[in-house]
Amino acid sequence: MPSASATVFSPASPEAVFRHLAVAEAWPVWMRLSVARARRATAGTPDPNGVGAVRAIFPVKEKVVAYEPSTHYAYVMIGFTPIRNYRADVRLTPKNGGTEIEYAASGEGPGAGAVLRFATRTLAKLLAGHASRCKPGCPAH
Repeated sequence: MPSASATVFSPASPEAVFRHLAVAEAWPVWMRLSVARARRATAGTPDPNGVGAVRAIFPVKEKVVAYEPSTHYAYVMIGFTPIRNYRADVRLTPKNGGTEIEYAASGEGPGAGAVLRFATRTLAKLLAGHASRCKPGCPAH
């Protein structure tokens, strides 16, 4: 199965980066998707944003499969998905007063390797940049 990963640094704390991953409504903000909406469609347990939570980010839905605050967040795409068996794991490590972010993903389908390489690089960079300059008004702030 094709996979890809990207590692970037953010001056933001692991806690701040993790909040941006865990809060569904923050995704369109840090991804710069002005036309997209995201919401938690189903709550996880015991944390509403934790394992079992489903977030709807038009046009896909993602289910949280790992929720370890400030260290590890993982999700799989469910329902309609351009990449079959898609799974992303984001690991956060405190480093040099900030956070090392490793964004890894795997999945199957035509062109999956190229899509995964582009997605992991792009998502990691956007997450790192936004978390370091998050302003009041962001759902994860």
